[in-house]
Amino acid sequence: MHRGYGYRDANVRIALPALATPGNTCLTWSVELILPPDFGAALDDEGDAGATSFTDLAATASAAFVVTVPLRRENEHQERAWLRVKVRNPTDDPGITLVRADGSPLWLYPVTFKVGYY
Repeated sequence: MHRGYGYRDANVRIALPALATPGNTCLTWSVELILPPDFGAALDDEGDAGATSFTDLAATASAAFVVTVPLRRENEHQERAWLRVKVRNPTDDPGITLVRADGSPLWLYPVTFKVGYY
């Protein structure tokens, strides 16, 4: 649902097909969408804000977000958002996640929105 004049909706979707490969299917993952100021989750038909995070998704699952993107009067430009992902084995103790080679438990995936005239 539209948030109002001066905004438009954008769809964001993430899937991690590498997790669904044989040997990895026991893993679960969580994702949080980090939005720039003035951006938000689109309202549903009842006026409630949509999700900006999902937890304990199956390896084969995907996550979809509907974001309200502000329209600006100035020239078109781009805004950056981030998908922050953690992967874990559900049989491990809570708080234990897979880490990257640099030791970070977070994978960050950029999302770019074009913002322009209304």
